[in-house]
Amino acid sequence: MPPKLFTLAQANSLLPHLVPRLRQVIAAREALRTPQATMEDFRTRAMQHGGAQPTPALHEAKLQIDRLTAAVRDEIGEIESLGCLVKDLDLGLVDFPAKRGEETVLLCWRLGEASIRYWHGTDEGYAGRKPLEEDPVD
Repeated sequence: MPPKLFTLAQANSLLPHLVPRLRQVIAAREALRTPQATMEDFRTRAMQHGGAQPTPALHEAKLQIDRLTAAVRDEIGEIESLGCLVKDLDLGLVDFPAKRGEETVLLCWRLGEASIRYWHGTDEGYAGRKPLEEDPVD
């Protein structure tokens, strides 16, 4: 099935729905750092000492990693089910397929921006963003 194509108005209307979801994904990714550090510490100690006995803290870290990873995956799936594309969680970057004449382009939005003000070609990334007012999208 071809990707959903957005008008600028349609894409902008999704932003109030996307902001809390994207923040939730970013927070879950941040929360992953602690249990991942616990797992890495265990692996390092085990390698240095020829093995190690798993602890309850290690088991809890594994459960947290599984839960948080699933939450991130599910939220990204929910966001992308709307037709937009999560491009970069570090930047909070989301693209929306759109038409510019006959060409398919991506409307480009970054968490913290009040509205969509940029676009780029499908073969370009964030660095190739162009202001909409200079070269509008249909």
